[in-house]
Amino acid sequence: SSTGIVPIADRSSLIPNYYSVDLNINLIYEGNNRYIDGIIFSGTRDGGLFGAVSGKLIAKDLELRNFKIQSTGGHAGTLVGTSTYSSDTGLEVTNVIAYNPKAYEIKDGKRQTDADLYIESTAGSAGGLIGSATNATVTNCAAAVYVEGKTNAGELIGTLNGGSVTKSYAGGHTDGGVFDFTVDKITSQDKGKGRINVYSSAVAPTGANADANAYAGGLIGKTPNDVTINNCYSTCSVFSNAGDAYSNFIVGNKTDTDTSNYGYGWLYKKDSGKPTPTPTPSPTVPEIIYPDYGMEIFTGDTTIEGRKRSTQKYNYDEFWDNEGFPYKTVNELSSADTDPWFIKNHVGDWAYPGYLVDIVNTPATGN
Repeated sequence: SSTGIVPIADRSSLIPNYYSVDLNINLIYEGNNRYIDGIIFSGTRDGGLFGAVSGKLIAKDLELRNFKIQSTGGHAGTLVGTSTYSSDTGLEVTNVIAYNPKAYEIKDGKRQTDADLYIESTAGSAGGLIGSATNATVTNCAAAVYVEGKTNAGELIGTLNGGSVTKSYAGGHTDGGVFDFTVDKITSQDKGKGRINVYSSAVAPTGANADANAYAGGLIGKTPNDVTINNCYSTCSVFSNAGDAYSNFIVGNKTDTDTSNYGYGWLYKKDSGKPTPTPTPSPTVPEIIYPDYGMEIFTGDTTIEGRKRSTQKYNYDEFWDNEGFPYKTVNELSSADTDPWFIKNHVGDWAYPGYLVDIVNTPATGN
């Protein structure tokens, strides 16, 4: 879209310029295919365009660009921090994307990076679009942002207790064509490009709390109850500090989803049981797990090389500038002429599951 709503504050300064709106009434928020750019929030409340939502919210046809959300006392998302309306589908989101076109900009002859933009909660769940929701219906949506949660973390949604996610995806971030799993690039003040895309910093729960909120997922961090997920995918890297059982390609606490979904990101398994290399990396005992799903299902060809397409300009990492997205878009999984541009294309980065493993010099196994 060419028309947007831009905060008065200079977004290049990354100084907080927004106070999240809490919503206790029913609201239809019609974006009219416009965009909101450069919202910077930092505070103890739930963070997002809407912070805490207790009424029914319907949001549609909107681009959320270059957001930085940091909540130290609640949940965090670009669109919604937390939605608690539960008498029916309390949150309906259609045709909404959260992404960072800042990464396409050229300044002083150099491509810019969006490494300084992220969605973070140091107290609760974080999601690229929604931090936490009691009941939500999400359709034709996407997120391609860095996500960091203290409890659950998901590229699209941190925690979703019920509802459905349909025809939506999560776009990754790479650096030089690969994911960087150095935890220091998450925890340091100067966060690194291509770092772990979806990160839960939770400590491993024990005993009766073993299934507590500590999950990281390429699409959704945790779904405590049944959630329908169809025609979705993720190309993110995922890591939960709680341990290997707390992360997965699509939903952090689920090993299987509908066969219409796919994940071609990478998981980081710190507790793989393999001998610790010398010098000891961070985190220790590194192992990258990538999915070994049948390529023919998700690419339409038995080899990645047969899937090269015309170049699209929605990748962040310049490594992919001369490549075409090799997997099926959401529109190809379930097409409709009315799909928005970001459903017909892929926004964000990706990594081929096989040959790039040698570049990072770490062992990989099928999953």
